[in-house]
Order: sequence, then structure tokens, then C-alpha cells
Amino acid sequence: MSDCSICGRPQFDTPSGVTCENGHGGAPSDGYERFDGIPDAGPDDMPVAADWDGGRGASPPLAPGKLPPQRSRDPLSNIVLSDEQQELYDNIDRFIGDPFAGDVYHYDGLAGTGKSVVLAKAGQNNPGCMMVALSGRAASLLHQKSGLSTSTIHAAIYKLMREIEFDNGKRQMEWRSAHNDGALSGVTFLLDEKSMIGHRIARDILRTGARIVAAGDPGQLPPIQDQQYFVNPDFTLRQIHRQALESPIVRQAHRVRAGERYQNDGSNFRVVDRLPRDELMQADMVLCWKNTTRVEITKVIRSMKGLAKNYPRAGEFVMCLKNAPDYGLFNGAVYTLTRDFNNGDNVIWLDYEGEEIYVPNVKFEGMVNTVPVGDVVTTSFTFGYVYTVHKAQGSEAKSVVLVDEYAMPDFAIEWRYTAITRAQERITIIPH
Repeated sequence: MSDCSICGRPQFDTPSGVTCENGHGGAPSDGYERFDGIPDAGPDDMPVAADWDGGRGASPPLAPGKLPPQRSRDPLSNIVLSDEQQELYDNIDRFIGDPFAGDVYHYDGLAGTGKSVVLAKAGQNNPGCMMVALSGRAASLLHQKSGLSTSTIHAAIYKLMREIEFDNGKRQMEWRSAHNDGALSGVTFLLDEKSMIGHRIARDILRTGARIVAAGDPGQLPPIQDQQYFVNPDFTLRQIHRQALESPIVRQAHRVRAGERYQNDGSNFRVVDRLPRDELMQADMVLCWKNTTRVEITKVIRSMKGLAKNYPRAGEFVMCLKNAPDYGLFNGAVYTLTRDFNNGDNVIWLDYEGEEIYVPNVKFEGMVNTVPVGDVVTTSFTFGYVYTVHKAQGSEAKSVVLVDEYAMPDFAIEWRYTAITRAQERITIIPH
């Protein structure tokens, strides 16, 4: 069996087709993975591996492709839309089919209204559309919920052209739009987690000629560094479905949304005075409000894992603290470190959806800043074991631990609602 044309790993047969250990499907005959219905850059437009040495013999940092294209299951097969959801679906279908209906259609829905279900149904029945989200985690969640191929926005609209090496030894990766202005005319992006999208990214999408159908939850926190692009929705889902209300997480999220205090609600929604350390270790996501709390809990977790040194080691999770869209990195996104980041380093090496990439001129929280004087800091990172709730937007996890220390009058409801709805199956809350 040949190697994967995307990541270079060995391919093997599965019931759903040929894949590699990173989940990439068999590529088209010309070696370039495609989004269905989307014009692709050809070989002349792509960076060439032989022209790039990466400094340490690494694979070239190609812009990653979409998430696994195989549909191993259909999570929507047994779902029947409600009357309200059907009305929204029909509106979306008409919008997609009418090129004169404008550039954007977007809608709201709180937890349990099925907003992602409607978006996924639209994707199933309109194969020329592209399902996207801002972060890799949000795109992966959309894939899990829909069973459809999904992409990060960055992978869909940008591409790496070349790496420039200057006389002083510094390197810079040059990215540009993967499509000429208007090249995606006739394509519709089905975008989830619209509350995370600011004006710059929305404009970059629309510049390609693509139209947008966007879904989001109005109960969540607004973005910190930019203003929301999608305001004044065209439609709002209001019905909370019975199946959703059977979840204690959804029930308590709506209690908070209504201005009430959350409370114990069975074994999957616990409010405790003190958290056992073993439960802290088993949690898929740990949330808090203060950065000082995040740092202290991170120290505890790393100590329990036997990671005594304060520098990040290969294999650890690291979190981006500042948008760096030229590299496809976004505030709050979590990546796996592929090489140790030692004292004195200012280049970080990451696994980006199966590709090893490097990012120059970075700082790491708690370590000495060694970015050369006069150079612009590309972004900053920290350990990715504990999140502030703001950083966790767009992500979900099966098991969540929340340290509820929020002490501000503004956005208190939105903060707790956002925190609780990060949990898919189980949450334990420690009020402070």
C-alpha cells in the first residue's frame, strides 16, 4: 500500500476506504485532496517539498487539508426535524438555491434547539457546500455531529506559498488566499460557532465569492479581541427538545440562562466543595476564570503526570494565546507539541492536523522572552491542560471540571452558560 499524499504516513485498507493513521482518505489521482465542488489549486500553485528544508529536516508546513472525508456513520440518520427546524431548513435551502438572496444567512439557537443538526442536514443535502469552523477543535466537533467532511476556515481559504530565508538566517512563511477574488462564486460555506467569527475572517471568506450560512448560540460569551460579524439573526430556534432536556447539563444551562443558580442534578452534574485529585486527572477539560487559577492547576496536573520541569516537552498540549491567522493559529486553540521548547527557544514546532509546522518569534508563558529585539512577536503559548472559559469557546469535552470563581456582574450568566455547555456528558463544579 502506498504512503498518504497528505502526511506521508503509510496507508491501509478500512471498511470505509483507504486511510492513514491520521485519518486522511485516499487522495485524488493527481495527489491533491479536494473539497467537493470547490476549485482546487493545481500543482503549480502549491509549495514543493523539495524546495523546503524546514531547518531540521521536517516535512514542509503545508496548509492542512480537510478532516477525514469518509463517512463511517451517519449520526443524523434517525433524526426527524421538528416543524421549527424544518422551517429553518427550508429557509436555508432556498437561500443556497437563490444566488440573488444575498451573501449571508445566519441563525441563533440555544443549547438543545438542534442548531447544528439543521446545519448538518443542509450539508448532507447540498453537496456543493463546505462545512467549516474557526478552530480545529470546532471543526472536529462539527465532523462528529454531522458525519460530514469539515475544514478549518484557514485550511479552506488560505495556502502557504513559500518560506523566505533572509541573509540574517531568519525565516518567514508567506501565506496568501488560496483563491482569486470571486473564485468560489456559487459555493456556500456552512459555518458553525459563528460567535467566534470577527470582521476580518468574514470579509476574507466573502472576498472569495463564497456565500455563508452561519449558526451560533446567543447565550455564549462575545469574543474579546474583535467584534462579532454576525449580529441580528435571520432566524432564531426557540424550542428546546425533550431529548435535550433529559440531559442534566442542558437543564442546568437553561436554569443559568434564566438567571437561576445551578444545582446538583444526578451523577453527571455534580456540585462539590472539593475535587479529588484523581477526578482532576481524569477530566477531559478543566475550566476556570482567573489566569492565576489556570497556572496553579496546571502545575498540579503536570506534577501529577511526572512533568517536573517548567518547560514544555514534546507530546504535551499547548494553547495559543493570540491569533496568528497567517499561520492558521487562533486564540484558545490547543495543539500538540512535536519537539521540546527549551529555555532560549523562540521557534515552536506543532502538530497541525497531521502536519508538523513551525512558528517563529513566539513567547511561552512563564519562560524568558527570547524574541529578538525589534522583531514582532508572532504569538504566545501556554500549557493546554486548563482553560479559561473564554479560551474554551468552540470546544467541548465528554468530562469537564469547572472552578466557578467568576466574580463580575457583567456577563456572569453568559460565562456560566458557556462553561456548562462545554460538557457533553458530565460536569463537576467547584463553586468559589
